Amino acid sequence: MATINSLSPELFEQIFEYVAADSDKFKYLQLSSTSEIFDTCSTIHPMLLVNKSFYASAQRIHDRHKHLIIREESGDGDTQKTLQFMSELLHDPPKTEILKAIRDLTITCELYWRRREVGPGEPGEPVNGSTYEKYIEEMVTLVSKIPKLRNLTFKGDHPIPLSLLRVLEKHQPQCNLHIREWHRKSADMDHNDPAEIALAQSPNLRTITVELWDDGSTGLDLRKYALKRIVLLSPNLESVDIKEGALGCLLRSYSPHERAQMDELGAQFTTGKPSQNNIKSLTSRGGDHIKMLEDVTNMRKLESLDIGWIPNFAFFCPLTSRPRLENLKHLAVEMGHWYDPGTLLPETYLRDFLAVCSPLESLKITDQRGRVDLSVILDTHRHSLRKLHLHESEPKHSDESPDRHFLSLEGIREVRRRCPQLEEFTVDMERVPKQGQTREILEELARFEKLEKPTLYFPLDLVNFASPSDTPKAPSLLGFRNQVPANHVPAEPFNRKYTSSWLENIYSLLLHQRRVNHLPPFKEVRIKLGEWERQPPMGLPCDWECLEGRHKRCFVLKQYERDDSMDKIEIRILRLENIYEEKSVKEESEIRQIVNWEP
Repeated sequence: MATINSLSPELFEQIFEYVAADSDKFKYLQLSSTSEIFDTCSTIHPMLLVNKSFYASAQRIHDRHKHLIIREESGDGDTQKTLQFMSELLHDPPKTEILKAIRDLTITCELYWRRREVGPGEPGEPVNGSTYEKYIEEMVTLVSKIPKLRNLTFKGDHPIPLSLLRVLEKHQPQCNLHIREWHRKSADMDHNDPAEIALAQSPNLRTITVELWDDGSTGLDLRKYALKRIVLLSPNLESVDIKEGALGCLLRSYSPHERAQMDELGAQFTTGKPSQNNIKSLTSRGGDHIKMLEDVTNMRKLESLDIGWIPNFAFFCPLTSRPRLENLKHLAVEMGHWYDPGTLLPETYLRDFLAVCSPLESLKITDQRGRVDLSVILDTHRHSLRKLHLHESEPKHSDESPDRHFLSLEGIREVRRRCPQLEEFTVDMERVPKQGQTREILEELARFEKLEKPTLYFPLDLVNFASPSDTPKAPSLLGFRNQVPANHVPAEPFNRKYTSSWLENIYSLLLHQRRVNHLPPFKEVRIKLGEWERQPPMGLPCDWECLEGRHKRCFVLKQYERDDSMDKIEIRILRLENIYEEKSVKEESEIRQIVNWEP
């Protein structure tokens, strides 16, 4: 009789591949729903403890993703661990097998531990330059010896070393390079830096994210010119993500002479033969970066465009001066900066823009205050849309209108009738609660034939949270669990203020209605309490930011997959450990009983 130990190592590894991939689908290490996933260790680690056969196959997947941290801070614990790890891989023969397993490598190079900026403790003394260069040299040597490296992500407050770029081009031609938080040695550095030129010409570079913050103290700022050169010359660059804004209240103002001087110096960055490559994805926050880049890349080739914190509306109007986005498939627009409601995008601009876009596969519009006619979206894009996310941020102050949701029940019905291919859909709930309306919306969502991942946004009720102590507030979000019978249905079963079983009530009703409609269950249901995607504050947070950061949650619900527990719901609960850090997401999980909604 065959046993599990009789399976071949190759089959073991293929099974573990599926286990790791399935785990990654539901793990979110950042606030966005399209996060980069690098951590499969928690899923694969138990496989290492079974026996030698399991260990041999699971070890290769367990070691697939590694993170190296090098800081210019003497005595830094993470740096010492990284140095020890690199030394073992390079000089300890039994450890060299790990090199063959590494596929994705993240490298962080920074001055000191950033959490000390907002946490306890003071930065240690910086190491001398020769010591830091020795650390970098050892890291570069390690990268050159990884035989099957697929992705290298470099981030931190240092520019990527020239030696690392050369090693990637020579030893890792198939490796994709991703630059996070791109930095220059100084904002006013000229165009002759060899490492910056090598980055612009690197055949490995695929994506780059940039934060152009003005702290009021920079001299001649040439960062935009340097970035344009990278986009112009890079032969394989696919995605650019730019955030621009001011830190604090001081803004740097340039005289006409200084602006002329910057333009003169900036012109020297555009020398060189342009590549024939054109970026496919652009994320723009706080600046007119489409205009900035349109003379160095063909914007008509864009497939994905995400715009927010719009400083002006020149891109949307007039129609005659705007490039036709012939290949655009994914569009996201944040119509107003959530700090300044006065910067709302006029409704006619976005309406006209949507009317001339090519048919979109995904559309996300945030904070439009109900000003965009739903028919404008459906008339042009109804047959192509796979993902539709229309969301309004909840009010933070009592003088703001609570009626800030885009879709009524009738609007949801119209979307169902006219978007037959829709797979993901976001609905704002309880903005103006009416008796029985939540159930009607859930029943309508259950009628979407091809819908796989609905997202329900519930307000956190910031106005009441921040109100005087005599105002009724919602119960604690962590201490509200009570024991109730599985078939108990309260008067308001979907309201967290009245029942502790609101999550399982929502999922159970959706599951029941899908069966009634002879449709398969949803792959997952996401329930977001508060503005889950809201970015962490840059400086000292307001009261409402502290409240929101501590209490907002993202719940990911799906039917439990064990054959003996099909009457259970798996709930993953995501929250922030540190409101200042987008990546400080802590995940917990619970198994709850499906509620019986049969009449």
